[in-house]
Amino acid sequence: MENLQRQRERREKESARERAAHARARLKGQGAESATEYGRRLFAEYGEAVQLGLDAALTTFLFRPGAAGPHYAALPVLLHFSSRGPSQVAAVGLRVVLDKLSRRQPLRTLQVAVGRAIENEVKALALHPDVLRLVKRRSGVRAATSKGTLRQLRVEHDRWPADCCAEVGGLLIDVIAAETPLLKMTGNPRPGALRARMFVEPTETALKIIQANPPRPLGVRRLPMLVPPRPWEGLTGGGHITDNTSRLVNSRQPRSFEYLERADLTPALEVVTRLQQQQMRIDPWMVEQQRIAWDANIRGLFPVLRDPITAPPRPQERVGPEAYREWQQQVLASRQDQRDGATSRARIETAIRQCEEGAGRELWFAYDLDFRGRVYTSNRYATHQGPDWEKGAIEFGRGEPCGQDGVEWLLMAAAGHWGLNRKTWAERLAWGQENAGRLVAAAEEPLDRLEAWRDAKDPWQFLQAARAFKQWRDDPAAAIRCPVRLDQTTSGLGILAALTRDRVIAESCNLIGAEPNDLYARVAEQVLEVVRADLETGSTQEQRNAAVWLEVGIDRKLMKGPVMTTTYGAMYLGLLDGLTDQLQERLGVVRTTDYESKLLRPARYLTTRVTTVLRREVATCLAVQKWLRAMGLKVVSQQQRLRWTTPMGFPIDLGVEAEATSKVTTLVNGTPRWKTPRDRPIKGELGARATCRSITANLVHTFDAAFCWAIVYRAGLQGAEVLPNHDCFAMLPSRAGWLHKTLHDELRELYKTDWLTRVRDEISCNAGIKGLPAPPLVGSLEPGEIGHNPYAFS
Repeated sequence: MENLQRQRERREKESARERAAHARARLKGQGAESATEYGRRLFAEYGEAVQLGLDAALTTFLFRPGAAGPHYAALPVLLHFSSRGPSQVAAVGLRVVLDKLSRRQPLRTLQVAVGRAIENEVKALALHPDVLRLVKRRSGVRAATSKGTLRQLRVEHDRWPADCCAEVGGLLIDVIAAETPLLKMTGNPRPGALRARMFVEPTETALKIIQANPPRPLGVRRLPMLVPPRPWEGLTGGGHITDNTSRLVNSRQPRSFEYLERADLTPALEVVTRLQQQQMRIDPWMVEQQRIAWDANIRGLFPVLRDPITAPPRPQERVGPEAYREWQQQVLASRQDQRDGATSRARIETAIRQCEEGAGRELWFAYDLDFRGRVYTSNRYATHQGPDWEKGAIEFGRGEPCGQDGVEWLLMAAAGHWGLNRKTWAERLAWGQENAGRLVAAAEEPLDRLEAWRDAKDPWQFLQAARAFKQWRDDPAAAIRCPVRLDQTTSGLGILAALTRDRVIAESCNLIGAEPNDLYARVAEQVLEVVRADLETGSTQEQRNAAVWLEVGIDRKLMKGPVMTTTYGAMYLGLLDGLTDQLQERLGVVRTTDYESKLLRPARYLTTRVTTVLRREVATCLAVQKWLRAMGLKVVSQQQRLRWTTPMGFPIDLGVEAEATSKVTTLVNGTPRWKTPRDRPIKGELGARATCRSITANLVHTFDAAFCWAIVYRAGLQGAEVLPNHDCFAMLPSRAGWLHKTLHDELRELYKTDWLTRVRDEISCNAGIKGLPAPPLVGSLEPGEIGHNPYAFS
């Protein structure tokens, strides 16, 4: 098994290298070299020079309009970008040149390509920013300035003549050639031609940079292991057996972990080691059902069908307007499904293949941490931290008989997966007992009795619970391996409520009380009241927008995203985009011509109403965000880092270096970055904005990470296996009662301490800065009350 595991790991490493080379070749074939490693480096290095050269040309034109020069006739076109300066134009031109840098290409062809890119930027300027952003998100960047989109939005869509594009592109190429060592012009005289045909080639300097930046290997696709993972004894060397370079603590962004080398990581090593020792299994029966269902395109079991929706043929005969609109809707739905579902289809197929490879074997998972202490499985596919179908296929390697108590937990888990996870425990148990026949029917012939389980909220986890129930019914002494999951309700806001001692929010998040509450539903009710009031007494436009939302519905699902993201720092545009997506999902396919009237206007209206309600309902949580940013600004302004330790002793070190590049905003050509010598920070200088960008989320995640460590430790003392997924935990049905009680007890124990004050004092001491602002404590909640509501985890 160890040899087989080594072969699998070597195979995935080789696959990562091949995928990197293939990705580089694909980018070059698509004419998108600016997205490669060397393309980004060249852009960062020479973008500023191109901007300054273009700025000089525009300055000369403004002060001497009659000045002559090559392609100077194109300079007035660039005045379209006067509000943004020459940086936008320089970024577009340089990106197009870099996209085909390694190729020898005709000068005229490159000039026209640069001019077309500038034309698209000019046309995008005529679109409302919200409309442009929505079109790009829904249909892609290319569609944003296509003829069809512009015609539907009633924007000028006639193409510029090729000579006009060549003139504009020629000006930019001349500037790039003069200001950077990237291009050289070569001539190729033809017999009888009046002038030589000119070509553009990369210089030796550009070719050396290309050669010095080979394809960077992509991340190795980790899989469940056939042997126990290598134990972690320090910051490196644990986990997968053939990779001695893997790290215990990781971050998506470049980050130094020198501070961890001086820390005592014993608790972290113990937690990860215990998790890696747990034996798991992939149920071959479940994987077989998933493969059949996926290949057969059975609806309702996966977020997308395996085969994309096929657009119907265009009507060949004259049809009525309603029939023609229906055909258009079907075509738009097909295009949207093919575009939006491609990533999901690839993920589902890969996950099923990986599950098939490991089905029926003894398996182990390797684990690591992020810089906040959160626990992750290192494998991306076939993981208990994945989507519904992956969770439904994974079970514990060693089962235990349920007993009567375990069976009840299994029935309540099935009810939760059906969609009753906000009902009382008694209601869930009653539903499970009443639907025992449904569970047995689903487990006996799942694909012939889809009506028994397809409508579940989590269909594959429901089927997993149903199969376990049938196994118990057939043999009460059978060893059941099915996980029973308990998830903290509204965990992020609940953590902030406990930290600030806010009784009102704590009760809404089920930290206290005796009945299940729902903060998202409460916010939805408040917003609904405001919208109904607007329908009665608002202006004509407010009444129109209110009617739209009352028709599509304002519920907890709609409010969950805004409540969570606002607490973590989302601004107006983030809320607007989220509500726009939710509205389009409920309305179905919306034509581009109707984006403004049917999507953006109602979304803008509701964004302002939601913001007003949230400022009142979760004011304390927003105050924590404001306090953290104020404290971070004061500390970072003194070039000190924010350092403290979590309740489990894990060191936290926040401090992001000031960005050494400037972001250049273009409308349809991305937001590339280049080095700006005038604003370049000193090496090691910290940036307050970058440090405080996600500071609230980082603080919250340190506490859910500490809580996770505590539960894994307690489970280890009991000899029980547990599957953590941040704020969700799973155990065997026979252990679920113990898990439920322990979760609530540990929650109460964790928040007995005034952690915000301790964090502030620790940051102050480590930074040597006095006078940091006091935390926004409410003080209306007694810590001893926390955890007595049995629905904090449900």
